[in-house]
Amino acid sequence: NTLVRIIELSGQDTSDPGTQQFILQLADQTATGDSVNSLANSNTGALVAGISVEEFGLSYAHKLPVPFFKPLDQKISLAATMKYMMGITFVRFVRYDDVEDSDVVSEFTDLPEKEISHNFGLDFGISYRPFEWLNFGMVARNVNSPEFDALEIGAIELPAQVRMGMAVLPIDNLTLAFDFAATENEVVTVPAFHSRRVSLGADYALP
Repeated sequence: NTLVRIIELSGQDTSDPGTQQFILQLADQTATGDSVNSLANSNTGALVAGISVEEFGLSYAHKLPVPFFKPLDQKISLAATMKYMMGITFVRFVRYDDVEDSDVVSEFTDLPEKEISHNFGLDFGISYRPFEWLNFGMVARNVNSPEFDALEIGAIELPAQVRMGMAVLPIDNLTLAFDFAATENEVVTVPAFHSRRVSLGADYALP
């Protein structure tokens, strides 16, 4: 399709049988010819990387007593989580012509394709509950930006993230929750890609 578009932009009539035959011959020579510049001899591809992290955490939370200011007394809570993290990173160069003949994702599970390393992470959280039916919260994850070893590219870093949200209890047993990413989320293996995630949910406890 790209080749046809380029030829059209040059002013050629791609509906002409002679032009069509030329396109077919050019595509065939490019894909399978003996030239070192043919696609068959090309090393074009992409370095594919990924990470999977397993976390085991120990958390502590505490309500803050503020006896001198009743509206805040026992309504603010602070929390911290120390996490042991096991990171499994995958790095592999994939040629363009290998994709159709291989399952890249499943091949990442092969032992030679992955690196296992260990680190620690730290999370902090704060919540404010002005009323029994309303709660605000914020959490900062991986504030120490832990890194994990990765073959060929050195290391993959998990950037710190901050999320904020609120929960409302309009009636007994029902909780409505909303939260969003206060910081841009980065895909650690695709540096140019950023996103912000917004979540909305509901929970109903059976009496």
